[in-house]
Amino acid sequence: MRQALERAGLSPNEIDCVSAHGTGTKLNDAAEAIAVTRVFERAVPLTATKSLTGHTLGSAGLTSLVLAIESLRRQEIPATLRAAPVDDSLGVTVVAERTAANLRHVLVNAFGFGGSNASVVISRRA
Repeated sequence: MRQALERAGLSPNEIDCVSAHGTGTKLNDAAEAIAVTRVFERAVPLTATKSLTGHTLGSAGLTSLVLAIESLRRQEIPATLRAAPVDDSLGVTVVAERTAANLRHVLVNAFGFGGSNASVVISRRA
């Protein structure tokens, strides 16, 4: 995530939403939440689109990227379905319903088997 921010020339405070890898498993989601809270200096809105699409395995990162692009186009954050109850100890702000937002920059996480992890920042034109 830090490398993606650096390559984009952005600070964590400029990210309007994080599209989490969000597998819906307790240990994986907790590990990602820890990483997100370490990188971001505030409670950034977080969505996990696998709750909408299921885990599409090899295309999961691409699916999340396309949905993030659509979020920028529509200026709304998609809901994270079936996330309740959110574990408050994770320290993340999970978006539970589709939410209108002024989105300029979205960070997308995609984590793969064997530690193949990637993050990308996408932005709308100014």
